[in-house]
Amino acid sequence: MLILRGHEDAVRCLSYSPDGRHLASGSEDSTVRLWDLAAGGSLLATFQYDASIEALVFRPDGENLVLGTAKGALLPWNSRRNRSGLPAQAHAGGVRCMARSPEGETLVTAGWDQMVKTWDAATLKPRSLLLKSCGCIALAFAPDGKKVAVGNEIGTLALWDDGDGKLTALAEGQQPPFALAWSPDGRLLAGGHPDGTILLREGTKTHTTLHGHTWTVYSLAFTPDGRTLISGSADGTVRLWDVATGREKRCFRWHTRWVTCAAVAPDGMTAAAGSADHTIVVWDMDED
Repeated sequence: MLILRGHEDAVRCLSYSPDGRHLASGSEDSTVRLWDLAAGGSLLATFQYDASIEALVFRPDGENLVLGTAKGALLPWNSRRNRSGLPAQAHAGGVRCMARSPEGETLVTAGWDQMVKTWDAATLKPRSLLLKSCGCIALAFAPDGKKVAVGNEIGTLALWDDGDGKLTALAEGQQPPFALAWSPDGRLLAGGHPDGTILLREGTKTHTTLHGHTWTVYSLAFTPDGRTLISGSADGTVRLWDVATGREKRCFRWHTRWVTCAAVAPDGMTAAAGSADHTIVVWDMDED
């Protein structure tokens, strides 16, 4: 297990490089940090911005990232050169969440301006206004890269189809999903809610409800084999769930404050969780 220290405020987002050797973290301290996991978690680079980093994703080349900021800009960052490119103004009031398509060509973002938009990940040129939503708080690209799950503050969960542009409601009038994640086969959609429950949905029906967290679930991530779901919560815990049975496998209490983000390495060998206590924990999945 590694404990990565260096951020001076809450860690907001995490992203593994495609080869799993590096982990990028964004924080409310307005920095992005790149960690070398293959070298025991040493710090490779720190990039300072002038606003909180609310979201980030690696591009497929493993060197370039896109940062979503509290000032509403999408900012390209080359981690090897530690240089940023020209920002693209995405949302008035700030970026709330961002998701990347599986092939890495498309980004979808949601902002405090109530807008959900799609972008070319390489050029950061806008592609379309997906919809005007009542406060989108969670996004997740389906594994086929053709659909995006969108959750908002009023408890509506919908599915946007990139092919025909249609929006299909999956659930309405329920608790808002603060985190969304698809199983690798695209069959199940997991949603984390303010009461600590996690709902696994199959289409419009609830497949399984996971009970264990006692406060808002802010992060969800499936392992590549689809057998385990990782969740992080405002209750300060990280929990591992057996997807087939719905049973809790492990509960980790490493953090002293909210767990705000989680990520799983592409090979499924390690996972990471970031917290409002300024730290990141990286652990081997065979320890579960």
